[in-house]
Parts: sequence; C-alpha cells; structure tokens
Amino acid sequence: MWFSIPGSRASPVDPPLSMITIHHPDGGGGNWQALTSSTCEDTVSRGAPMWKCSGVIPVVMFEDLKPDIDCIAEGDTSPILCSQTISEFSTSSGTSGGEWKLIPTTEEEIQRRFLLDDLAMPLMNQFNPDLDKGKAMRFTFRKSEFKTAGGIVAQPLLTIINKRRHNKNYTSPHEAILCQDSYPSMYTQLLCGLCQNTQVVHIGSTFASSLLRAIKFLEKNWALLCRDIRMGFGATVIDYTSRADTSSIPGHCIIYWEIHQTGSTSTPIHSSVLEECCLIIVESLNSVNRQGRTTVKSIGPLEIKVVGMGTFDKLMDCAIS
Repeated sequence: MWFSIPGSRASPVDPPLSMITIHHPDGGGGNWQALTSSTCEDTVSRGAPMWKCSGVIPVVMFEDLKPDIDCIAEGDTSPILCSQTISEFSTSSGTSGGEWKLIPTTEEEIQRRFLLDDLAMPLMNQFNPDLDKGKAMRFTFRKSEFKTAGGIVAQPLLTIINKRRHNKNYTSPHEAILCQDSYPSMYTQLLCGLCQNTQVVHIGSTFASSLLRAIKFLEKNWALLCRDIRMGFGATVIDYTSRADTSSIPGHCIIYWEIHQTGSTSTPIHSSVLEECCLIIVESLNSVNRQGRTTVKSIGPLEIKVVGMGTFDKLMDCAIS
C-alpha cells in the first residue's frame, strides 16, 4: 500500500506527507468487501499450522495464553501461537495490572505498524494541509528493554519503531529520543524544539501524559533553557579527519574538526565542551581501545583540534592542483 497525488507517479518509498490518496497494490481502493474477505481468508490459512487453531479459533483472555507466551519467551520455537517466527516481544504499558504483558510480535507485524505510522500524517494532512510545511515538536521517549530467558528482546512497540527509524521532520535529534535517561532526553527535546520554534507547525506526543510532563518540565526549567538558547554556540561539525600521533609515548589519536558557528562567530567554544566531546567519542570506541587506554596504558588521551573555516577546502585545492 502507498500514497499518491492524482496525476503523479506513485512510489512505495518514502511518500511525502501531502500524498493523501490511498492505493492498494492489488488494484486500488475499489472493492473493499472483497479485500476484507481476502484478508480474513489469508489470516485463517496462516493460522492453520498453529496449535491453538487446530480445532476452532479461540476467544480467550491474555491470562489464558500466558502459559504459551511463557513457553515462547523461554525459547520454544514451535508454532504455538503463530506460524511465523516470533522476532521479538512488544510490551504493554502495565497500567491495567501493574506489570508488563509480553505480546509476541513478528517482523511482518512490525512492518505493518510502520505502514500504519506512515498513514497517520497523510490523513491528518487532509484536515490541516500545512502540516508538511514545517517540523513537528513531538516528545518521544525510549523505554527500557530486556531479554527473555530464550534470548528474545522485549520492549514497548513505540521503542521498536523509534530505534528503527527517525522522522527528519521532528525537531528532536534521534540521539535525544533514544537516550535512556529521561531528564537529558526531555531537556534536549525541549531545547531543540524551542530553538527551531519558527519551523514548528504542531506539537504533540503519542501519550497525553508525556505532553503534560513536557509542560511541567518547561515550567521548572525555563530559566536554564533560556540561558542555553541565549548563550549557546550553535556550532556544527562540517568536516573532520584524524591521525595517529606516535611522536610521544604512549601514542594517541588526534581528531581535527572544522566547525561552523551560526550567528556570532566571536564566541569561542569552551574547552570543557571539547573535553566532553572527547569523553563521548572515547566511550563509543571498542573494548580493544578501552583496554589499551586503561589497562595496558599503550594509548594516550584522545585529542580534538579545531581548525579554521575552509581549511579542508584549502587542503583539497592543494592536493588536486
């Protein structure tokens, strides 16, 4: 299924938000009754190998299926509840019984959820045609995940979606959305949204409680946010390179950054900011580097050097001349 504008060529890849006519790959949106019957037939035929559907289709509560779900969670790959492979578990919010429920999920079901997610904005765009003319300030947070005894990952469905894809029309950076610490995640999402306020056309969240949390957070931290907006560098790394410096013992890596600053370029980037960047880069390196740095002491501290604007262009001009 994809979207298209009348008179344009339909494409199933990355449909723009303004595409509001829905087409089905089996021949359009004409006979929905036949399509519904076909979908039901396909669902029943797929369920034929399932143990639970060997007689009749059961109408049950979650508690009735919990023993079977526990078997799947412990590593049983038999077609107990689904003829397809269970790729992961999505978890419920836990608000009904006070604890999470494990919901078996297949890869096909996840892709179907992506399709439903893609459907939401075009449908909203029918009632507000300007939604695709700016950015969305949406507050989205990552919830914790865990592995079952059988090694299957269990996490909320929203976390599954956020980890696999990022909407570039959101003001929030993907790293902020995936941050497991809620405070820096909320702070960064608010800060980025406020900095891009002229581009924001709508504000929202999947859950109303998250939007209320954002409003309360803004009430408590507006002074800090205003200070950071006023004093921030607005700096972006536009190019970089690195080299291993063996002139000293132990040797160490030097990263050269060319940084572009929006607004006033006279404000220097404080050394503490670059030190924090060094720590983040070092923590992302593999265990071999970590062992050489902390245990063997064969690798010295990482160093970042900021070069002037246009340095890399000058080097390229020199190299090709």
